[in-house]
Amino acid sequence: MGKQGSQTDSEVIGAGSRPICYDGEALRAEVGRLLAALRARLSTGPYRDLLGENVVAGLEADTLAIADHLGSPFRIVVVGDFKRGKSSLINAMLRQPLLSVDVLPETLAITEVRYGATFDARLVMKDGGFLPIKSDELHRQTIEPLIEKYANQIDHLCIALPMQGLEGVVWVDTPGTGDIFRCIEDAVAAYLDRSDVVIGVLSPHSPLSQSEQTFFRQVLAPRDFPKLCFVLNMLDHVRQPGDRKRLVDEVRGRLSRSFPGA
Repeated sequence: MGKQGSQTDSEVIGAGSRPICYDGEALRAEVGRLLAALRARLSTGPYRDLLGENVVAGLEADTLAIADHLGSPFRIVVVGDFKRGKSSLINAMLRQPLLSVDVLPETLAITEVRYGATFDARLVMKDGGFLPIKSDELHRQTIEPLIEKYANQIDHLCIALPMQGLEGVVWVDTPGTGDIFRCIEDAVAAYLDRSDVVIGVLSPHSPLSQSEQTFFRQVLAPRDFPKLCFVLNMLDHVRQPGDRKRLVDEVRGRLSRSFPGA
């Protein structure tokens, strides 16, 4: 029989290699409809009687939190111990020195970098209030006294910039973790629930220190993030290529036991 009308191998390969695309807005709308339907169902008497008021209240709060998260920008949160180059990594990804170590020598507060039509910086309070920060005030001498004064009230520092590539994405720099910074670490842990991707930054000088292992095991692992990456930063400090490979293999092996597939 002839092959008239059949597809050639090249046509089949070409068709098979096309990526499948998804409409993010349509998916968000569909999930929103499902959440609304679930809340409506939970509000009926039989379900409240079956599950109990406490369980229903918890489920309703969770559905509202998910709905709020669906409407928020995509958050990439960078975590790690002090002196791991978290701010430098974000600068490299954005290809601009937005979080200069000269301006904020060590991140003093959880810092969101997002898109804005014009420059805007503010210290955002937990109750929704904020302290406006001028562009020439974005340095340690101004920020640190404010953080000390309003320590228990501050949620994060937000910097909005008219920068291409930030639309719909928020990069989040976090203070270093460690046992002596337990109050900061607790704030970072609480903020992680708002994230979509988490990047753990390590240093070749002391990769997977005890404080890092504790934070990763106690804070990251229980949350079971679907998108979790680790970056071994500053590998240019390891001069020999063979040493770099051994270091990467060792770190990858140790991390894979706690975070398979990361």
